[in-house]
Amino acid sequence: MKRILVFIALYCVSDSILFLKYRIRLQRSHFQLLKNPWSFFSSGKKILSLLLLLAPLLWMFPWFSIPCILVTKWPHPLWLLFRRKRKKNLASSFPFQISVPQGQKLFDIHTEDKPHILFISLESFRAKNVGCLGAKQALSPHFDRLAKRGLLFTNFHATGNLTNRSILSTLCGVPPAHEPWHLGHYADLPLVGLPRLLAKHGYYPTVIQGGSTAFDHEAEFFEKHGFQTILGKRNIAKPGTSWGIYDEHLMTTAALWLKTQKVPTFLNLYTITNHHPWIHPEKKHGFLNTFAYTDKALQILIDALADGDLLKKSILFIYGDHGQQLEDRGPHFEVNRDLYQDNIHVPLLILAEGRIDRPRTIDTLSSQVDLLPTLLDLLHIHTPHQSLGKSLLYPSNAPIFFSHPFDTPAKGCREGPWKYIVSDEKECLYHLEKDPDETVNRIVEGTSLRKKTEEFFASLDTYYSEIPPEKIECSMHLDFTNSLKMTDAMLLEIAKKHPNLSSLSLDGCLLITNQGIASFLQLCPNIEKLYLDGLDDISSAGWENLPHLVHLKAIDCPHMTLDWIQNLPSLRVLQLGASKLSDEDLQKLAKTQRNLNAIYFSNLQHITDAGLIPLLSANQNLMILSIRDCPNITKSAFEAIQSKILRYKWLA
Repeated sequence: MKRILVFIALYCVSDSILFLKYRIRLQRSHFQLLKNPWSFFSSGKKILSLLLLLAPLLWMFPWFSIPCILVTKWPHPLWLLFRRKRKKNLASSFPFQISVPQGQKLFDIHTEDKPHILFISLESFRAKNVGCLGAKQALSPHFDRLAKRGLLFTNFHATGNLTNRSILSTLCGVPPAHEPWHLGHYADLPLVGLPRLLAKHGYYPTVIQGGSTAFDHEAEFFEKHGFQTILGKRNIAKPGTSWGIYDEHLMTTAALWLKTQKVPTFLNLYTITNHHPWIHPEKKHGFLNTFAYTDKALQILIDALADGDLLKKSILFIYGDHGQQLEDRGPHFEVNRDLYQDNIHVPLLILAEGRIDRPRTIDTLSSQVDLLPTLLDLLHIHTPHQSLGKSLLYPSNAPIFFSHPFDTPAKGCREGPWKYIVSDEKECLYHLEKDPDETVNRIVEGTSLRKKTEEFFASLDTYYSEIPPEKIECSMHLDFTNSLKMTDAMLLEIAKKHPNLSSLSLDGCLLITNQGIASFLQLCPNIEKLYLDGLDDISSAGWENLPHLVHLKAIDCPHMTLDWIQNLPSLRVLQLGASKLSDEDLQKLAKTQRNLNAIYFSNLQHITDAGLIPLLSANQNLMILSIRDCPNITKSAFEAIQSKILRYKWLA
C-alpha cells in the first residue's frame, strides 16, 4: 500500500508540474524505462535519485502557490479517469453568479414530515385585480381570505407574458430564451428542474391541467423533465371552452386524485378558464367575470383539500402564470404583448396550514425563477441546481428580469422602484412608486439599468446559443407541408407508429386521397389540429368522427362537404375555401356548431348573407371573422350581427 501511495503522489506532482510548465503529460510509455517499477519505488535511494533528476524541472517552480500542485486544480486530474461521465448540467456553463442567501430568515415552514407540494398556476391572474394587493377593482375575495392565513408576496413577477415561459421558469428556475420558442425546444436541454430534484427525495411529480397537454409541445417537455403522471383535458371528460375544461372541474379532479396518493406528491395544476376569449360557464363573457370565476374555483380546491386533512398535509404555492393587459392603457391593445405591470405583476401566496409561526406580507422583489431555490430551501434539500433565482426565505435587493420575444420583442429589468423596458421601438424608464400606471417615461433621468439589462440578456443569448440544436423527436406534432413524397401508405404507417398524434399538417400533399385520410383517422382519433389545404380529392366522406378536433383548415378543397364538420363537438376554428358550399349548408352548420371562436371563409362563390347571418348569430363566442373573395356577401351581413359579436374581432 505504501508503494502505491508513493507512486500516486509522485505521479500527480510530476505530471502537474510537467504540464503546467512544459505542456507535457506523463504517459504509460514513460515508465517502460523502468524494468521493475514497483521494486524501484521500494528503494529510498532510487526515489531520491529520481527527485534529483527532476530538480531542473522544479527549479524556480512556485511551490508556495498551492493550487498549482493540488490534484483538483491541474487540468485533467487523475480522479477524472475513474469518474463516470455525467450529463452536462446547466449550472456548469451558465455565466451568471448564483445568489448566496444572507441575513436572517424572513420566514420558515415546518416540512419534516415531507408534505405534498402543490404548484397552482392561475391563468392570467394579474395582481391588478387582487384585493389584498391593493386593487381598485378587486375580484379575488377567496384569494384575499387565504392571504390572511399564509405568506403573501407583494412584488412577485412573471418572467414573461405567456404560460410556456412561466412553466420553464417555475420548474427549472431559469429565464426563458429571448426567442419565440415553444416548450418543445426546451425538452432536450440539460436542465435539472424540480420534478427530477424532488423525485430523488421521494416525491411523485405530477401535472394536471385544464388545457390540452399537446398544446405548445407541453407533453414532450413534461415527460422529458421527469413528470410521471400527466393529465389534460382529454383525460378529464368535463365541460369547458375551446382551451380546456372549466377550472372548477380541474380543482375537484385534482383533489380527488391527490386523496389516492400514498407518497409525497409534487402536484402542478394549471387552470385555463381565464384565458382569452374569457368564456364563463354561465355565459358571463369577459375577463373580469372569468377572473372572478377562477378565484372561486380556487376556493373549491381549498375546501376539497380541507375535507380529509389534505390541506394540513400540503404546502401550496399559488401564483399567476402571467398578467393580462386590457383597456387599461387605451381602447386599442393586443393580448399578451407588452411588459407593463398589467402583464407581469402577479400574486404569490404560500399557504401552509399549521406550518408557519404567523401569516405575513413580504415585499421582496421576486420572480418565478425564485420558486425552485425557495422550495429546496424549505425542504432542506441541499443539492446542486442551475437556478438563477434566489431563496425567498432571505432578504434580497437583487434585480429581476423579464422579456417578450414576439411581435415587437422587448426585454426589461426592475430594481427597487425603477423599471426599465427596451425594444426596437422605444426605451422606457418608470418609477413605479411615483408612477404605478407607467405613464411618465423618465429615461432621461438615468440609464443605470440599461447596462444590467444588456449584460443579462447578452449572457442569456450566449448560453442558449451554445445549447445543442433541438432534436426532431416529436410524436405528437407532424408537419409534411408541400411534401410530394407523402402517400396514403406512408400516412398509414405514421398513424400506426404515432396513435397519439395531436396535430398534423398535410397542406399541399397532393398524393393524399380521401380514403388515405379516412384510414389515418381510424388510428388517430385524438387529433386536435388538422390542416388539409390544397387537397382537391378530399370530401370527408367516410371519415371517423373526431371528438377532440379543435382546428380544421381545408382551403382549396373544392369537394369538401359539411356533413362531417357538423358532427365535430370540439371544433372552435374553421377555415374553409374553394368549395361548393351553399346557404343551405351554412344554415345546417349553424344548428350544430355554436361554439366557434374563429371563422375563415375564402372563395365561397355560392354563399350569401342569407347563409352567413344565421351561422354568425349562432356563434355568440366568435372572436375572429375573416371573409375573403366571397362576392355575394355584403356589408349588411356584418351590420346584422355586429352587436352580437365581441368587440375583439377582425373583419376582412
